[in-house]
Amino acid sequence: MNYMIDHKNKMIHNGRFAGDYCGLSQIEDNDKEHVSTQSTVDMLVNTKDYEKCSYCCGSFIPGFIQSVTESKTE
Repeated sequence: MNYMIDHKNKMIHNGRFAGDYCGLSQIEDNDKEHVSTQSTVDMLVNTKDYEKCSYCCGSFIPGFIQSVTESKTE
């Protein structure tokens, strides 16, 4: 898994689903870090008060929910 860490806002983004709705274009390069280990993400959440982005890490993933809903109704 690939994650982008926004150290300024203490926010963790899922690289697979992150996009404009997460505000990535507003994050300065020197505030970004890319990591690929779940243990790093867990450490930041559990000990440094970082949060996972509700758009790309949470239950709201634009497009994905719509396609799942549509496939269930067909």
